[in-house]
Amino acid sequence: MFPNLTAPQKAAGFYLIALSMSTVLALIVPSEDGAALFGMFSPLVAVLVMLLVVTPDGRRREHWRSLGVHRLGLRSWPVAMLLPTAILVVGYLVAAAAGLAGFDLGAMAETDVVGDFVVGLAITVVLGLGEEIGWRGYMLPLVRQRLPRGGALVVGFLHGVWHLPLFLLTGYLAGIPGSPLVIIPVFLVTLTAAGAVYAWLRDRSGSVWSVVLMHQTFNTVNEAVMRGATLSVPVAFTYTTGETGVVTTALVIAVAFGVSGMVQHHRGGVRAPAEVTV
Repeated sequence: MFPNLTAPQKAAGFYLIALSMSTVLALIVPSEDGAALFGMFSPLVAVLVMLLVVTPDGRRREHWRSLGVHRLGLRSWPVAMLLPTAILVVGYLVAAAAGLAGFDLGAMAETDVVGDFVVGLAITVVLGLGEEIGWRGYMLPLVRQRLPRGGALVVGFLHGVWHLPLFLLTGYLAGIPGSPLVIIPVFLVTLTAAGAVYAWLRDRSGSVWSVVLMHQTFNTVNEAVMRGATLSVPVAFTYTTGETGVVTTALVIAVAFGVSGMVQHHRGGVRAPAEVTV
């Protein structure tokens, strides 16, 4: 054990474990979907290793409470669901107006959106929490001790980089029209800006569950819309909207600017336990 690690050292230790696991899984798991699935647990495993093996922090209840899993943050759930939905809807409307895709509302209506959302939420309890308990639960408070203003963006960027082994070492991007040279930078910028939005939501709710819900809502709405989408210009569509589009990126950046002041000054801000040494 290393009882005297500083906050930056703990954050670095966590990140090295999570990134190493992501890389190993991308190399040894034969399916890119399998690597993605198992990789979602790597931040959770990294947190457990840091709290229970590397440092003695796991012995103190306040360190577990600082992860944000003890509160549901129900008042922030409407925002967590409506904000990503609005961003996606605007992006798809832009794509439709530009003639890049058509959307069959009948096909989308035939899908069980509510049922998919409920099932997706249940799955997210296991999978989504596996990610966010690491990024916004463990790492964010530690990074903010050294970088109180820019810490959320740093965590967002590193969260994006954590995906790169999956993107570069597997065939994960093969099914997405477009060049990785465009898709990956746009993805990194989007997740960097999203880091500020997630931090704001974490502060607002005092809970990591609201951030998990925001992730799940984005995925569920995106999948539901794409079921009824007919792409006329697939590459241009990829570059325009969805999780790899510049319209999504611009909207996320705008929201990040809008909430950036609240991230630092909200009463319920995420703070690491006082016992952690800087």
